Amino acid sequence: MATLRPGRAIAVTVCVLALIGAASADPAVPPPPVPITLTAREAQSLPLSELAHRLLGAVGDIVVDVERPKWGGYPAGAPRFPPSNWPPDGPPPFSELLFYGKPEFVGTFPGLCGADWVTVRFDENLDGQEDYGRRVSGINAERRFGVEGALDGPYTSDAEVAERCQRAGTPRGYFPAPDAEAADDIARFLARISRDAAANGPLRFSVSCFPDAFGVCRDQRTFLRSMDVRNIEASAKVDCPNQPPRFSTCYGLTILEPNRHIGRSVFLSWNVVVVGSTRANKVTVSSVRLRPEIAIS
Repeated sequence: MATLRPGRAIAVTVCVLALIGAASADPAVPPPPVPITLTAREAQSLPLSELAHRLLGAVGDIVVDVERPKWGGYPAGAPRFPPSNWPPDGPPPFSELLFYGKPEFVGTFPGLCGADWVTVRFDENLDGQEDYGRRVSGINAERRFGVEGALDGPYTSDAEVAERCQRAGTPRGYFPAPDAEAADDIARFLARISRDAAANGPLRFSVSCFPDAFGVCRDQRTFLRSMDVRNIEASAKVDCPNQPPRFSTCYGLTILEPNRHIGRSVFLSWNVVVVGSTRANKVTVSSVRLRPEIAIS
């Protein structure tokens, strides 16, 4: 079975060799490669397996889902009222396709699975026609992680965890993390923060929020309560602020809050620094720093 190494990035032009036709003037010179192309209609209608193998070759074996092109909202700056035929009848234009690989075992973490997200990028359509094939210009693979079981449950065996990952559905909600250990830390920290924020009484960790440009810091507990790994856009290990407790690990996260809109297609995004520890399998969160920003969909 074809697999991708976690985090491996591929920045190559994908092509297939042409069938040899008429003899070349110089037999020593190989025929030029024929680039792989895809039309908008094919991107919309080809069966998943055929689409994945056409673009990814043997790597298509690990694909279980794809994000196909779709018409978005009515474009900003267009006439105030959309035409009666919006969205148009034809297939939407596209510049990339995102394939989702099979969830799989990533180590001795009871509730955690990993999967590859594979993005195929395409050149611009040269003549603007929907049936003109766009050429593949590059591929990028990113390892993501998802919670598919109790994070703090007892660890039984590699086989049982691997089987749970194999039974998982699409990994569309998986989140980015530096590695499996960091993903486990982040997921457990956010679960603890959300659970504490949902309970009555004072929080068991310190919280700071600045600057409060949108007046949301006063309702920061709502965001803490809704923290979900599926809304993480980016994550990284960072230097811990000030003098954290011994054995602390610190993570910088970008987390969307898609249910709180500031305006049309504008919602909150939070830069979060979490200081905590999972030493001896005991989860503690010492502090959370919040910085609200805006994100445009």
